[in-house]
Amino acid sequence: MQRQQQQQEEKEEEEEPEGGKFRGKAIVFSEQDRAKQQAWAPLHKEVTLHELSSELADHVFAIANQGAGPTAPIVIGEELEKNAASLVDTLSLIGLRKTPEEFLDLVRLADSDNSGEVFAHELNYAFWSLNFGGGQ
Repeated sequence: MQRQQQQQEEKEEEEEPEGGKFRGKAIVFSEQDRAKQQAWAPLHKEVTLHELSSELADHVFAIANQGAGPTAPIVIGEELEKNAASLVDTLSLIGLRKTPEEFLDLVRLADSDNSGEVFAHELNYAFWSLNFGGGQ
């Protein structure tokens, strides 16, 4: 009788109550799940915000200079202004919400020598400043 009562209690705990949450039920991983996790563990990489902003800047840079390579600058001009909306869409994928004009302002800010060209290291610094300088 006690065994049946215990089985009934376990069954009730496993059923999903209203709201879609389990009542105090811990998730238990099988040995197979743990083995898979250990197999993938070497591929896990801790990424700092600075690394993320650098990788993002590199990606945006490649789009903005139309794939001309890492040493070719972004030229500030009409072509960049035309592409600003699609670049902003790329930024929004990772949660950086900017208008095209705000993005262009960021690129202009990166043009520290007012040459009309922005290189990768300058754009990386501008993104880093945006992330750590409180600009959102």
